[in-house]
Amino acid sequence: MAENVKDLYDRARKAFEVIEYWPQNKVDEMVAAVAWKLQTKAVAEDVAKIAHEESGMGVYEHKVKKHGKIKGIMNEMKGKKPAVLSKITKKEESRHMQNQWVL
Repeated sequence: MAENVKDLYDRARKAFEVIEYWPQNKVDEMVAAVAWKLQTKAVAEDVAKIAHEESGMGVYEHKVKKHGKIKGIMNEMKGKKPAVLSKITKKEESRHMQNQWVL
């Protein structure tokens, strides 16, 4: 699992480097495209199944239903200014990786 997290983190950092200086409207369009894909019933069912199987917690059907909140979140975010992310140092990056959280 730790290797998988590291691989995912490395891929995410590379992707961020590609889009880091995109204009906001292009970032908004990309995020909306991802969100629309994630809110589909098929994805909701897949994510709910994985979450339930891996955690052993909750009720599968409830997890599917909660996944539908993505549409509401998307609507709430329309027209809002994005948070600004600052670059983190290699020392901070290493510390975050040890905790397996990147903020």
